[in-house]
Amino acid sequence: MLHLDTRLELNARVENETQLSLGLHAPVSPSMATRRRWRHLVEHRLPKAAQRCDWPINKDHCFARVLLDNALGAPWRNTVRPPAWRNVALEDLRKAIELGEAVIVGDIDLYILNAKSIAMRK
Repeated sequence: MLHLDTRLELNARVENETQLSLGLHAPVSPSMATRRRWRHLVEHRLPKAAQRCDWPINKDHCFARVLLDNALGAPWRNTVRPPAWRNVALEDLRKAIELGEAVIVGDIDLYILNAKSIAMRK
């Protein structure tokens, strides 16, 4: 008989509005859940939304740059050691996630955020 030291839980959770995953998951810390949410946002949700929107950017690393720069008020590489998703303070990452969510629903103009990010880098 196999015994696992790590406690696994059978659970169902909604990853986003359209995806339901069911399976075995080890407990996830709130910090890691936020970091996973960030990665899903910039690697999947924003690039997918860019396919149907007239946005100035469409690559995951561009979304990360724009959102992090605006959340931090400066180019992220000036204050955060790469990889940013792992090393940025959770409060700042939550701000960046909020900006990304607002972009998706159209509450914030991505053109303006992108222009601010570019201006910060000059």
